[in-house]
Amino acid sequence: MAYTLYLYKEIPSKSNKTIRIEIFERDYAGSAIEIDSVSSTPVTLTTDNTNNNVFVPVIKTYLGINIKDTGQIDYTRLFTPDATKFKVIIKVNGTTEWAGYLTPESFSQSLQYRSEINLIARDNLGMLSEFTYTSANTFGTIRNLINASKLIS
Repeated sequence: MAYTLYLYKEIPSKSNKTIRIEIFERDYAGSAIEIDSVSSTPVTLTTDNTNNNVFVPVIKTYLGINIKDTGQIDYTRLFTPDATKFKVIIKVNGTTEWAGYLTPESFSQSLQYRSEINLIARDNLGMLSEFTYTSANTFGTIRNLINASKLIS
């Protein structure tokens, strides 16, 4: 699986850091497109640990991406049932801080003209919710489990 950069946006933060959103598409053959405009809250990171239980050893995270529709791109192509079609990477000052995939069928957009587009991505651990684990699966490490579920390349 070859991923090529499809969309990106660099956002300066209030703490003098640069946040870069990168969305890669599997088997994309075009050139990278800079997103024209994002909302005032372009990215939000949330966890699946709703009870704040410190005994939960692994917590999957979700990344919300909020883009303003300027008519630049047909963002509906991001609406796909393919769980690994679009890879998302967040970099802070050039260092990768988060990686995951757009959640299948997470695309949402208000019906207002030129409204915001909301995308949800989940991290690579979150992808494990798609993998059926049984006692017959005898893996020694998380990496083996992820590899066996074919979620990383």
